[in-house]
Amino acid sequence: MRRYSEAAKADVRRRMSLPMRQSVTQISTMLGIHVVTLYNWRKTWGLQGEVVPALEKEPEAPGEVEGTPDEITDRTMMIKGQ
Repeated sequence: MRRYSEAAKADVRRRMSLPMRQSVTQISTMLGIHVVTLYNWRKTWGLQGEVVPALEKEPEAPGEVEGTPDEITDRTMMIKGQ
């Protein structure tokens, strides 16, 4: 297993954070670090209380509803009082 320096990890953390907020895929491609390694680092940093945002998709368009069909149905029923 390849070992990475603390400086390399700090660079990845900086790239994942605002204002850069690069995706794991982008960082993997640019730095040659496997995506699984990057996801593991992000998870570890999160468990340590560091905020490293995930960037998986573009923000929803206005009026677009987020969630699974069951979650959407549950929220709709709550709004209607049923």
